[in-house]
Amino acid sequence: MSSTAARSFGGGTIYYPSTTTAGTFGAVAISPGYIGAQNDSVAPVGRHAIPFYNGLTNLSRKAYVELRGASHYAPNTSNTTIAATSISWLKRFVDDDLWYLQFLCPAPGTSTAVSDHRTPCGY
Repeated sequence: MSSTAARSFGGGTIYYPSTTTAGTFGAVAISPGYIGAQNDSVAPVGRHAIPFYNGLTNLSRKAYVELRGASHYAPNTSNTTIAATSISWLKRFVDDDLWYLQFLCPAPGTSTAVSDHRTPCGY
């Protein structure tokens, strides 16, 4: 099993390889987990992360988490929500460790750290 990860609050650096048919990226089968920032003025979630998530209609293994009050630069500092979400997602889909499913499904919902969380929990 392999993984593709990217730090891009616009989502394009992870979305583009999944749609490329040239080279090795055409063979990538992904379970995309998007993390967006509620107050991102560089790559607003309404124009980037949410449309990318919604556009993946043929996938049952996908998730979207939006960081409450966060800016585009949220990943530049320590962030427990980013860490917990990323680790759970990678452990579940790269290591195939079902124990981490409890942190992904059902969707944890909103909190002081999360303003939106979406997943079909088809995994």
